[in-house]
Order: sequence, then structure tokens, then C-alpha cells
Amino acid sequence: MPIKGCVFNGNHPQTYAIFGDSLASSLTPALAERLDSMNIGLQQITHSFCAPVADVSMVSHQARDCGAFNAAAIDYLISSRVKTVFLAASWKIFFEQSRYMFKGEEVATSDVGQRLRDAFDRTVGELTSAGIRVVIIYPHPRGDTEIAAKVAKLMHKGTPAPTITIAQDEFLKQSAPSYTYLDDPEDTRVLRVDPAKIFCGMETGRCDLAREGKTFIFDKVHFTPAGAEAVADEIMVTLGRDHMADTNGMAALSSE
Repeated sequence: MPIKGCVFNGNHPQTYAIFGDSLASSLTPALAERLDSMNIGLQQITHSFCAPVADVSMVSHQARDCGAFNAAAIDYLISSRVKTVFLAASWKIFFEQSRYMFKGEEVATSDVGQRLRDAFDRTVGELTSAGIRVVIIYPHPRGDTEIAAKVAKLMHKGTPAPTITIAQDEFLKQSAPSYTYLDDPEDTRVLRVDPAKIFCGMETGRCDLAREGKTFIFDKVHFTPAGAEAVADEIMVTLGRDHMADTNGMAALSSE
């Protein structure tokens, strides 16, 4: 782990990792390109339908191997030379299931709130305790239909540069449960990237899924290259701020 085809720029002396489901996969190429320019490699550790949360999986047939996959991924990361891990997933889908599997035991939603929170906190805690910086990628606006196909259809009908939006209040309502869980871990090694800053606020009260012909979401959830590039740029800004904070902290200690 990871397989050879999921290691990007592996010749660099420093390597980061992205850990998550197919959403993380859609973000990987753009992130790898930006890290490459900084002489940093990227390992993609992803599995469809598997949010990066220890000992928990959705009940669906496609997610049946998530518990074992996530356990192996966390063990690998802790023993590896990776010192920064990005956690990315379709958080809304994961945190709104009707039933979950906890270590092989199926549990109804009414009983899982604190167990989900504990599992996510434990995942982050295991990584940070190993000296790994964790970057949580928050939810992004999503569509109720395939966005790229809708843009293409509008263009075919004569709209040269379609913009497709959802109400920002609707997005915030959709994302509220996920934010509750993702906000919980408290550790100085945890950074957070909120894609809503990119896709929402161009005009008051709206979030853009496509903007003037540039499509950010391919289907209902996954990023297009343009969407991934926008999020990757925001990630780099967050990493840059953290680097500056570390530099300033060391300078302050040196002056004392």
C-alpha cells in the first residue's frame, strides 16, 4: 500500500498522502501537480465508498471491505515516512447513512452519533500522535443531477457559458451534520480546508457548481479537473499559512 500506479512524483525526498474515497481520487491529480512543483510526492490511498474513518463502514455491498482497508491504511501511514495526510471524502453521504458497520457489527443510526464522533477523533488522533499533520477537506456544494451533462445540454441549446448554482442556505443545511463531526478534533497538527470559500459567495446567497461555462462538479459529487484545481489551490494556501506560522514561531523562540 499504496499500489505503484497511485504514487505520484515518488522520486522526491518528501511525500504526502491523500486518504479517502473516490472523491479523494478526483482531487489527487491536481494536488499531485501542485506538490510536484514544491518537490513533494503524493501517495493516493483511496477506496470507493470508504470514508477515512477507523473501524467504520457503510452497510452497502460496495463498502464491505472498508474496515480492513482503513485499518491497513492507518497502520501503513503511521509506519511510513509520510508526515502530511489529506482526509477527503463524500462526507455528506457517509455521515447520513441509516446504518453503519462498527468492527463488523451493524448498528442503527439512532445509536451511532457519539460512536461516529469517537471513531473520527480516534482516526485523526492516531495520525497526529505519530507526528503526522492532518488536513481535513470539508464538504463542497453538490448537485441533484449530473452537472457536466447539464452544462453540455445548456450549451447545445444555445447558452454559451452556463452557470449552475444551488442556494447557499441549502448547502449549509446539507453540510451541517458533516461539519459537526469534522469540527470536533482539536489538535495543533490539524488543518482544515473549506471548499465553500471557493464555490460560494461569488454572489450573495449562492454556491456555484458551474460558473460561466467552467464546470466544477462532474456528476453530482466528484470534481472535474477545474474543480479539483480550485480546491488544490486552496489547499496550497492553507499549507502556506501553516508554514508561515511555523516559521514565525521558530523565529519568536530564537529571539527569546
